[in-house]
Amino acid sequence: PTGIVINAAGTTAYIAEYAQNRIRSLNLADPEASDAVKVLIDDNDLDGPLGLAFSADESKLYVAVYDDHTIWYVTMATGTASFLAGRKNIKGRTDGAAATATFHFPTGLALWNA
Repeated sequence: PTGIVINAAGTTAYIAEYAQNRIRSLNLADPEASDAVKVLIDDNDLDGPLGLAFSADESKLYVAVYDDHTIWYVTMATGTASFLAGRKNIKGRTDGAAATATFHFPTGLALWNA
């Protein structure tokens, strides 16, 4: 595991597994349950997920994808991963529109809501 974020209620942890290219959930309210750990997203497009951060309403889980140099988000209601920013497999430090900006091995995310 390389990244972890816990929902506001404190009942579920989401864990990035870098080498497995997936994100799993852990039921903190009942960690002994037979289904306490589940795969949330298992997607080869998430090549090396590291940093995780929730949107303010927890409807989206943002993911820094280290090996791809991209940022993705998971829609929590559907478990669908969607591309947000960066250029897959092109590292750099270029500002611009989300689809043309480049990142150099992103490792973490922080969202701030005023």
